Amino acid sequence: MSAYLLKRDGGTYYFRRSIPLAQRQRFGGKREWVRLPGANDRNEAKRLIPACLIALDKRWKRIP
Repeated sequence: MSAYLLKRDGGTYYFRRSIPLAQRQRFGGKREWVRLPGANDRNEAKRLIPACLIALDKRWKRIP
């Protein structure tokens, strides 16, 4: 299984991405960014990853 896509106990997949050390202060010291794409099927969750990456990119640009 890929490190960026994990499955919770309830069967829902979630996407996680490490926050670079230089960006962590802007994210309140968090080490990783986690989002639930809302899929119980691995293939569906993989299909939703680009949307998660776009949301993360927008957030990185939005935070001063």
